[in-house]
Amino acid sequence: MSVDCDGDAILCIVPNGKSDMWIVDKRPNFEEAPKGLVPVVAQDFYLRHVLMLAYTDATGWEETQSTKIATYYSRSRGGRWVKGDTSDNKQKAIDILANSAGKALIYAVEPLGHKVACHLNARSCFFRSILADRSYLMDVPKELSTGDILQTVESFPVHQNFLQVAA
Repeated sequence: MSVDCDGDAILCIVPNGKSDMWIVDKRPNFEEAPKGLVPVVAQDFYLRHVLMLAYTDATGWEETQSTKIATYYSRSRGGRWVKGDTSDNKQKAIDILANSAGKALIYAVEPLGHKVACHLNARSCFFRSILADRSYLMDVPKELSTGDILQTVESFPVHQNFLQVAA
């Protein structure tokens, strides 16, 4: 089946021959994104935990698709960044989801190596709870695991396997 989409289209919907089924061709809208960067949430494909927030450009997005290794754009370094190139904590891309406007992505990944996503050596960059007034969700970097900032494991309603608080 050939598809004829407008060159400026972000979303191209094509009937696939079944009565109420549609195929959606989705490309992130890098052209309208600030500095050509689209936010990417990395999510553990199996556990569904949010691991980190980063950005990617068109080149990183295409490389992630071709290599199946999460590739981002480092704003601080000013260039492409393959997660785990220096730390061995790569992220194998299992799926990529785009929001309806093409302005944000989710990389559904399998964490590899030490399974650390955060630059502070935590499994997730999102380890501080705001509304529940807790100090961690899944794990806390060793550097932050001392003093009175931590709640006891028993006081937090998360499965024990997700808590890896360093001693």
